[in-house]
Amino acid sequence: MKYCYYILSSIFFCLSGYSQVSQADLEKMSKMTPQQQEVYKQQLLKKYSAQAKQLSKQTGIPINEELLPDAELQLPTKDEKKLATIPATTFSNSELLAYTVLIERKLMDIASAADKQWLDTVIQNKKAFQQHNAAAGEWYKNEPVKALLLQIKTAKQNQNDVLAWNNLGAMLNMAGLPHKAVPVLKYCLAKMPNHNVVLNNLGQCYVKMGDVIKGKQYLQKSLAAAPFNPDANHTMGMISMYEKNMSAARSYFEKALQVSQRTSTIANYIRAGGKVNLGDLRKMKYGWTGKRPKNYFDDLALEQFDIESFPRSMADVKSFRQKMMTYNQSVDEEIKYWNSRSAAGLTAAEQTYYRHYNRIVYSEIVDALLEDLHKEFHSNYLALPFEPSDIASMQQAGHTIENEIQLINKTVTAPAGSTFEQEEAYRRLRCEKIKAVYDKYMPKYNSIIEKRYKILKSRWKSYINQLIPILALDPTSGNRNMAYGTMAGYFSILRGISGSTMAPDYPIDCNTKMTLEEATALLQSKRNIDIECPEIFELEGEVFGVNVEVNCDGLKINAGMETEPIGVGYEKSFKSGMSTLWFGIGMEGALEFEGKQLGEGKMGNQFFISFDKHNQFADAGYRGQASFEGKGDNSIDFNYSFAINAGFSGSMETSGLFEGVESWFE
Repeated sequence: MKYCYYILSSIFFCLSGYSQVSQADLEKMSKMTPQQQEVYKQQLLKKYSAQAKQLSKQTGIPINEELLPDAELQLPTKDEKKLATIPATTFSNSELLAYTVLIERKLMDIASAADKQWLDTVIQNKKAFQQHNAAAGEWYKNEPVKALLLQIKTAKQNQNDVLAWNNLGAMLNMAGLPHKAVPVLKYCLAKMPNHNVVLNNLGQCYVKMGDVIKGKQYLQKSLAAAPFNPDANHTMGMISMYEKNMSAARSYFEKALQVSQRTSTIANYIRAGGKVNLGDLRKMKYGWTGKRPKNYFDDLALEQFDIESFPRSMADVKSFRQKMMTYNQSVDEEIKYWNSRSAAGLTAAEQTYYRHYNRIVYSEIVDALLEDLHKEFHSNYLALPFEPSDIASMQQAGHTIENEIQLINKTVTAPAGSTFEQEEAYRRLRCEKIKAVYDKYMPKYNSIIEKRYKILKSRWKSYINQLIPILALDPTSGNRNMAYGTMAGYFSILRGISGSTMAPDYPIDCNTKMTLEEATALLQSKRNIDIECPEIFELEGEVFGVNVEVNCDGLKINAGMETEPIGVGYEKSFKSGMSTLWFGIGMEGALEFEGKQLGEGKMGNQFFISFDKHNQFADAGYRGQASFEGKGDNSIDFNYSFAINAGFSGSMETSGLFEGVESWFE
């Protein structure tokens, strides 16, 4: 968005004690008659207007010279060349489409590759109303080519949406192409006769091209349909000032100010003899006329950054996390963009100016309005801390979830000596139970987050819609930076909301291909059915130094452990189809202390990898066993396993002197 810096030197500077008017000037005026004062005021106006122009030249700060107190108002010169290009007849639908295609081609010629890529993304991913908002947002960001191209494509895609064509006409006019806008707007007027917005846009186009007579006709029709249209009233006020009808000008400006407090409207209202006071602006700010204020929140396309839903169960988490990944990237980009705009700060010329000279006449009004606004929208109000009851509920939910999962991990575990298939079945059961815990408490937790989000969004929307028109009264770089910082603050709030949502990773125990039905059936069969295997199917022997064991459960092959410290083996379960390869080291022998034999000790450690019945990777890890048998009944037997999917498990059996040691392990 481009802003102009208006330097207004008028009698109100003198009466308000601004430093541009010296004390000597004030004392001299106090001794004059009213007639002499008026002559002297005009001299001062010319003097300080000349100083303002010189200052603008020195600092490089642009000013609108039409707003200087001594300026002679001049309406645009009639541009016969542009007026002659406007078709005499109203376009048909096909003619309008062909006309806009030509404009689109010229814009595409000057658009960058990045602009085109952005355009394709918006068209593919956003609905019509979102495209409207995005186009307006790009216009506010001073991206006219992107805004016009998107508005053209949106209008072409929604040919029956007359307001989309109207918005295109308005943008063309604001882009300095009023003669290109008129055919589009006349098409809209044929579809919606007497529509105040379309009539106003047509009037603005003709006034810009210098055809004041035709422009007034459209503007007056617009005001007949909507007496408080701010744009139509402002332009009619300017025309009235040009015609030296100050009473009519003030009337038009007053109606415009009841809806929108633009700097240029206030400035010219003052020039026309009107008086602006803080009380009146406050009344206008709070909508005492009953008119709906301008929705800057939607114009900046902020509605598109909406979190549509919060997860209520583990089934929602995966899609939510995927959406949030893209969402957070977009939010982070917005934070970076608005912070970069704010960090730019004042230019060197602006710093010089504001260090030595007073701000424009509206600065005190803006400061008072901001003070009033921030009494309501203070930092704590916009941050919306959690209520103590909500904090307690969220903490309780978190603690309960943690305790219940710990209990599940402790109780739903495979006993010592279980097969890999059985361990997998227990993992599946743990998975389902943990998901059930989250499903139980997630709705309550996230409903608190969602409630807070909706309240925050509503507050920030109201704040932004009130802040921007106040800052627009005094469009200095400092105030622009306040607006940029506000935008960055809003997106930071959104980032925090998305990060506080309960959306946990899936439990590691869910990384198994066994279904819940299969797990339940397996464990039930082991629990309730124990058929003794006939001895005929139980074979054990040694072939070429390799031990082979076959029974109803499966096949076991191992080699090397009897005579060598290094061993390898293979296990296959006939029922589950699970198979395991392992290699390890082992040792056994007498344990002695100071020449006395204490007992016999054994130790074995194995690295293993398991495959399911489809020969797909199932698990891998490390397992081991250590035992000691002493004199009498003193013994200890320790088994443990650590696997990628199964995690850690272990058991210990003791007797004699070692009895009770297993409690340390637990």
